[in-house]
Amino acid sequence: MEQTVKVKEAKSDKARKIKVLYDFGDNLDEMVQKFGDETVHIAALETIKGDLRKMVRARLKANETDDQIQSAVEVWLPSTISGDPKVARIHKLLDQLSGEQQTEILNRYHSDNA
Repeated sequence: MEQTVKVKEAKSDKARKIKVLYDFGDNLDEMVQKFGDETVHIAALETIKGDLRKMVRARLKANETDDQIQSAVEVWLPSTISGDPKVARIHKLLDQLSGEQQTEILNRYHSDNA
């Protein structure tokens, strides 16, 4: 499936913007066929590592202990954008919060909708 990729030049007064189309494939099998197993694996791994780093940094900023962070890492799963994009954004934001903040928010909405 062709997807639009937006590209902007590095910051300058006359930065150009362009939208290009590129066929990344409709699913994992098509991506592997197009790019190869190793390329798809490396790209996925780097993206997932980056997401994990963001979550850990948020917990470091919240002054969580190493044990608290490790516990969060053990149950963490990378977010996907499939399905409802609003829900995916909420998951991404929740991943950046401490466990205590997540619990507070989830309890608030659980009790409001119970």
